[in-house]
Amino acid sequence: MMGPKALCLMIFCALMAWHMHTTFSADYEEPWKIMFIHFLEKICEITASVLENLGIMSYWEFYNIITKGYITQPTSDENITVKETKINDILVRYYVPKRNSHKLKRGMIYFHGGSPKFAKIALLPYETFARRAANRLDAVVLAPDYQQSSKYHSQTQWNDVSDFVKSLLHPETLAKYGVDPTRVCITGDSAGATITAALTQQHATPAILHFSSNILKIFDTSLDYRIIMGNISSQDN
Repeated sequence: MMGPKALCLMIFCALMAWHMHTTFSADYEEPWKIMFIHFLEKICEITASVLENLGIMSYWEFYNIITKGYITQPTSDENITVKETKINDILVRYYVPKRNSHKLKRGMIYFHGGSPKFAKIALLPYETFARRAANRLDAVVLAPDYQQSSKYHSQTQWNDVSDFVKSLLHPETLAKYGVDPTRVCITGDSAGATITAALTQQHATPAILHFSSNILKIFDTSLDYRIIMGNISSQDN
């Protein structure tokens, strides 16, 4: 008689095989890897929906549980110094390259994705991106942890990031983190890209802000991943 483990394995393999019909453009790298990751994502979505419909837990409570194992600590390495601080009562993790530490560097404000309902900058994928960006670009990366909309109304996240940007983009504040105030960019992925787009297209900005270019790059795929980048600079009125 087939055991429950074997049955679960068969169901898993059948669902994965059924899902592998996803099509990609010819220039995609590692399509099987992407399809497998996408499949796991869909399994999580279905499981979360079933648990919520059964009244066991909410959709986002399930995601909070499965992502706890991917939370990282602010750990420095031989190339990057990683620290956490608070700017305007908002937790910020920032990454500072160790080379040429005596010079002001370009700065990058990064808004993480993964839905504001459960994701954090401490999650491994966003931590990895921020660390690599800081190292490869020789830039100071500042990543705020806006409050989750599963606990707070959606406007709270906008207020968090807006207040953070207003507080950060003063020359004296940027200098504290070793950032050249004339070379600052803002970027985000997924939910963070939505925030980035809203910030860079906002007209009623404070006097110290001048958005020199709204959206420089949009990247999108059939797997609903998007990244938007805007270039900003601080300017005295």
